[in-house]
Order: sequence, then C-alpha cells, then structure tokens
Amino acid sequence: MDITSFKEIFDPLLIHHLESKQDSYEKITSNTTVLATLSHIQKVSTGGKRLRPFIVWALYASQKKDADIKDIAPLLIAIELFHVFCLIHDDIMDEAPVRHSTPTIHTYTTNTLLHTRNTQNLARAGESQAILAGDILFNQVYELLHKDTWLTSDIREEIRNVFTILVDEVCLGQMLDIDLTTKREVSIKDIEEKNRLKTAYYSFARPLHIGALIAGRKDLIDTAIQFGECVGNVFQVQDDLLDIIGDEKNTKKEVLADITKNQHTILTEYIRTQAPSHHKETLDTFCGMPKENINNKDVVTLFEESGAIAYAKQYIQDHMTQAQQIITHAQLADEDTYVFNTILSLLHHRTS
Repeated sequence: MDITSFKEIFDPLLIHHLESKQDSYEKITSNTTVLATLSHIQKVSTGGKRLRPFIVWALYASQKKDADIKDIAPLLIAIELFHVFCLIHDDIMDEAPVRHSTPTIHTYTTNTLLHTRNTQNLARAGESQAILAGDILFNQVYELLHKDTWLTSDIREEIRNVFTILVDEVCLGQMLDIDLTTKREVSIKDIEEKNRLKTAYYSFARPLHIGALIAGRKDLIDTAIQFGECVGNVFQVQDDLLDIIGDEKNTKKEVLADITKNQHTILTEYIRTQAPSHHKETLDTFCGMPKENINNKDVVTLFEESGAIAYAKQYIQDHMTQAQQIITHAQLADEDTYVFNTILSLLHHRTS
C-alpha cells in the first residue's frame, strides 16, 4: 500500500475521531467561539502528508500480510494528532498565517471569530485560544495511546515510553530552534542537532522505532533509528531548500519564512562560512526583514550565486546515498528492504 492509498483509508478514521471529540466538547460547553476554534482543527488537519502514521503502518503491515489499518487506528491517529498539535504551536511561534492552504488556528480565531469585538490585543487572545486547542489535542493523544487494543500491555507500555522520548526530543529541538533564531551566527553542530531532534527523530526514527515494536521486530530498531536519522536530515534540508525556491501552490505555506524569522539552516550556514564575504553581508541584510520588504528573486539569486543551493542539493544526494548504504549493509529481508525503500521514494523529487 502506498501513502496515497493509506490516506484514503486513514483520513476518514481521523475525521471520525475529531468529529466524535467535537460532539463531546459540545456536551461540555455551548460557547460558540470555543467550539468554532476546536472545530477548525479538522480543517488544519486536512491536506497533511500523513507521513508519520504511514511509516508506522508500513513497517507493521510488512510483517502482517492481513493487517488492517483499523487494527492500530488509535495509535496511528495519536501520532498524526501529535503532529497537528506541534503544527498549531509552531504556527504561533512562527506567526504563520496559513497551513495547508487554510488559515492557521490562531489566525482563524483572531480574524474570523474575534475580529468584530471592540477590545484590544485580539491577536493575543487568538494565540491563547490556539495554544489551548493544541493542548486539547495533546490530551487526545495520550487518551488514544491508552486505548485497549490487541497489543499486549507490555508493548503498549514500550510504545508510550518511546512516545515520551519523542515528545522530549521534538520539544527540545524546537527550544533549540528558537534559541538559534536569537543569534546572528551559530555553529553547524547546533544546526545539525536541531535538525536531528526536531525533524529526523520526530518524523522518521521514532515512527520507525514504534513500527518495529508493534511488528514484533525489535531486531530492526537500531537500523531503523540510524536510517531514520539519515533520511530525516534529507527531509529537513529539502524543507530548507523549498523555503527558498519552492512554489507556494505546492508547499501550501509561505516561502522565505526561514529568512524572515532568522532561521539558521544548512544553506544559510554555507553562505556565512564558505561563500564570499559580500554574500554573507547580503544575507545579513535579508535575515529578520519583513517579507513584504523582500524581493523573492533577490533572495533566490543570492542563494544560487553563493553556491548554497548547489551545496544543499549535493547534501541531499549524499545523504540519500548514505541511507541506501544503511539498507544494503543491514542485509535486510526483502519485506524490510521494501519498507525502507518506500520511505526513500517519498523523498525523491519532493515539491511540498
């Protein structure tokens, strides 16, 4: 089953869960603003790649030929909703107005639900409501992780332990990310640590780890984590590259967000440490500048002429090759190799 077929089955299960939770909230409160904010979660949840639950499913299904997504739906939904929780809070921190071509929770709440109110600091109120909506989702995640399924109690406990590590890793990665944005210059080591925690472990290594647990393949965990870290680096640098040269119609979010927020990436670090000094000076003038004051073509020209784009593309190719070598050296069974190659195929020619 490819990721498109997976989404066709998984998405209705996710929406059904969210609708059921919305019904339960309507029994607790009749406040229309609160309920509308929570209802908007369904809209920002659509359009996602479903990458993380798909990875878990793919490894599980490779070991169980009669597998049914419904068998592990609570776990898969929990993993996806934790991602949505992260996006909601991330959008607040990044002041992002759009996610998946839909207004972000804080933007929707501020501009649609609160805009007619004659009080100050409505944006702050919208952000506060979005933070709490994210917290509601986080509560749903742990409720789902404690659902009684066919998995043994020991395996469920192991999954919760891994998930707890995942939460720590991604939150620490985000904290590191925020810290780096307050600095003009950082080390490549800091950037790589941020990428490892915020993207590689969160999106690939830990989903593969969980997939190995429910598949009864603990022997795959070490290889899964090593592979996940490698392809996670690819995924993050692809994101960084798309932020510069991507098409907003495909990415479904604003480009140049890294520049306006002074995000440190492999590309910006290349310009600061390996490109001629005049490129570094130009980059410094762009970083932190409001997007409306930036000419997109000027930024793309800077990253092209400095060699940063070519460097990022080579970085991606090198790590794709390394990931393939990890698969080869592990001497995996055919069904295991198929899963890892399926994940690699998702990263080829990414446009979003």
